[in-house]
Formats: sequence, structure tokens, C-alpha cells
Amino acid sequence: MLWTGNGYHIYQPVSGGFILEEYETFYEFTKYLDKDLTSMFIQFAEEYLTDYTADRLHNPTVKSCLLRIPGSLNSKCIPYKDQDAEVKIVQRWDGKRPSIQPLLPDFRRWLIHKRIDDIEELKEQEKVWSISYDCCSTKSRI
Repeated sequence: MLWTGNGYHIYQPVSGGFILEEYETFYEFTKYLDKDLTSMFIQFAEEYLTDYTADRLHNPTVKSCLLRIPGSLNSKCIPYKDQDAEVKIVQRWDGKRPSIQPLLPDFRRWLIHKRIDDIEELKEQEKVWSISYDCCSTKSRI
């Protein structure tokens, strides 16, 4: 676990890695997602493991993961004298690699909930567009 000047970062190697898209249980979601399942799992894990207290504006993906190096300086903190900009090790890795298997049922539920939210959002957008279209077509008939 690292202190990075703006918060804690946890880096935890896991055992039994596999490709989520190769499992039928998760493959069904790929047609609805705009990101790969590994990136979605990273976002789920961040929310789940922080009990939904993580920064809502933080959307990690495989492509955007940033590893802060202990002893380096976090440039975002340098202008602020009251913040220590040095990245520090708070807790060293104990060498254990837990399995992600126990998280997978919750991840699947999270994906289902996300899909339901997306459908509801689309319905709301359709209502707005429908109202907007109705208003425009009424004006043109007048």
C-alpha cells in the first residue's frame, strides 16, 4: 500500500488469473460494454473494496493504470506546501496472492446492475428526444 500525496493506492497481485471474456458467464456482457471486462473488473474492485468510498471521478482502465514509484514525487502535490509530495510505502506486500474467484459473483451482479442502469438511462434519453421531437413537429405544423 502506498501513500501518494493525494490518497492511498493498493497494489495486490492475485492468483489464478484468467481472461474474463473466455468465460460464458462474463462473455455475454461484452456486447453491451464500451470497455474490456478486465477494465470493468478494475472499476468494480475499486468500488467494492473501498465500500464505494473511492473517488467517483476516478475511472481506471487497463490502458490508464498508473503505478507510482516509492521515493518519487507526485507532481500534483508539489505546489501545495502542506502536502508531502513524496510517494511512500505504508505497508509492504506480504507475498500472498489471493484468488479473485470469491469476487466474481459480486462482479457479475455489478455488471447486471450497470446494464440495467444503462437501459434506464437510454429510456430517459428517448423520452427527452421524443418530447423534443414532438415540440419541434408541433411548431412546424402551426
